[in-house]
Amino acid sequence: MRTIPTLATSTLPDRAVFARPWRDGWLVATERGLVLVLDRALSRRGQVARGPAVVDATLAPDDVLISADPRALTAVEIASGRVRWHHAGAYLACRARGGRLWVAEHLGATIAISVRDRATGAPLRALTVAASADDVLSLTDHPDPDRIVAARAGADERAAFLLTDAADGLTATALGPDDHHAPVFTPAGDAYLSAGADRLVYRAWPSDDELDLLAWSDDDDDGAPDDRAGRDLQYLPGGYATWSSAHGRLYLLDLAALAVIDELVIADHPLRTVAELRPKRPKDTTPATDFEYATAGPDGLILTVHGHTHLAVTALAAWSPDAERPG
Repeated sequence: MRTIPTLATSTLPDRAVFARPWRDGWLVATERGLVLVLDRALSRRGQVARGPAVVDATLAPDDVLISADPRALTAVEIASGRVRWHHAGAYLACRARGGRLWVAEHLGATIAISVRDRATGAPLRALTVAASADDVLSLTDHPDPDRIVAARAGADERAAFLLTDAADGLTATALGPDDHHAPVFTPAGDAYLSAGADRLVYRAWPSDDELDLLAWSDDDDDGAPDDRAGRDLQYLPGGYATWSSAHGRLYLLDLAALAVIDELVIADHPLRTVAELRPKRPKDTTPATDFEYATAGPDGLILTVHGHTHLAVTALAAWSPDAERPG
């Protein structure tokens, strides 16, 4: 087990709901409805009150915060608090990247994914994917600025797509096995990782050939699951990755063999037990940490969220056992 040193830490006044990257740090939304603009040292650059219903937020290059919630998509100037534009609708996700504003909106039987004008919020190009009434959709970055990854999740199924914005419009290409979480592409965009409930699949792109598969394995002495697979996947320099567990453990993978080679913990967030972390389960001695999720940021930094309110910044290269190895 290897402990990763922190470069910055902070404690929030209430629970972190989600974290998103921006060019100089992270946006962190809290349970009480604040969206905090934090820099690489976790110093507060600004904040906007968007209400507890906010489900996503992104920061445009001109310091305009765009937020999505089940009632509206809204652009607010960080410095003045002035609303630049506002569109009513059931919005699920937004991401400003590569000169584009990507937006997902629930339309009932479908989800519309569009590229919009950042100055007005008006749709420029759009496509739709089938959806149920309770489906959600997330957007995550792809190394190609003309593309983004969309992951749809509902009560009965999951699906992921690679969206491409080209001269002839938007296209969506299905990714990976069904019922997996959002895939993570390598920096070169030539392969991706896709995690399910009990396996991790490594696939080449654009052929989509399966390169390797790793089954989740963490059983107790009776063969029953001791700790289930988590959702957090991070690609590391040198051709490594981490895959989290449901109890916050970070397993280090060597993608060359697709095998677990170590375990990582963030400084001041050591391996403990479920009983120590969750008073309502006083007899559970399963090993656990308070890690919840991570969000990569600028210049090789990564933000981790622990125990709902604690933030830590570390260097992604420090997670890798050999960051200089060709990935």
